[in-house]
Amino acid sequence: MRNFLFIIFLLVQVLPVLMAEEITRFTPLRDNERFAYTTQTQHGNLGRVWQRMTMFAVRDNNIENVTELFTWEPVRWWDIQFTSDLKIGFFIEDLFALRDHAIGWSSPLYLVNGFTGEIRKLLPDIGDSFRVSKDGKFVLFLGPTYPRRDHIDIYLFDVENEIMLGEFEWRPNRQFLPWADPIHSWHVLRFDNIFWLLATVAEFIVAAAEFDPITMELKTFYSTLDESGFPSLPIRGDEGWSDDVAQYHRNPNVRLQR
Repeated sequence: MRNFLFIIFLLVQVLPVLMAEEITRFTPLRDNERFAYTTQTQHGNLGRVWQRMTMFAVRDNNIENVTELFTWEPVRWWDIQFTSDLKIGFFIEDLFALRDHAIGWSSPLYLVNGFTGEIRKLLPDIGDSFRVSKDGKFVLFLGPTYPRRDHIDIYLFDVENEIMLGEFEWRPNRQFLPWADPIHSWHVLRFDNIFWLLATVAEFIVAAAEFDPITMELKTFYSTLDESGFPSLPIRGDEGWSDDVAQYHRNPNVRLQR
């Protein structure tokens, strides 16, 4: 893969550095260490822009005592995720940022195991929205949304055994609002080891559900704005719909300011 990407680089000059292998090793974390990261915007020819991730080992939870472990690019910076102990990480390789049909627009998912010091690909293409449970056991991701606007396919992946556990469908009941706009986008968030699913129109939530990966039960909270009790519930804000993945980006102890 490295040679292939190097050839692509010579031909189109997309990136100034080589991409990493699908399986890569780094120095494992010690018992008193955990992960932290930074991202840096990179610029290439033809106006191409992408993000480089640098992963660090933080000793004794002291962000002044860190060691660089590795870098990887291009990544989707907003989808970098960790287990609750910050010793296992997950990230998306953002091949769409290359904008080159020869490479493809897939979004492969990688696991960073701090215990073994190994980076490996879990899934070849995970789409636009996913979350990993805080214990690192499950990945929930959404299927393609276009042209679907009335339902979404949901996939559950077992990280340890690297197998798909099931495919599910969420179809919010919007028949009572025939005049309403179709659903614009779908989102998955996490709360501990439970996943939240949101359907939005513009920036407002119009349906919400939760999915338990242990019982594989999908429970809809509400499927119209009238049922929600809110005339307009924004997807961003302090209403309790944000998860800690979004908070990583603003946490200087996880996303280091360097």
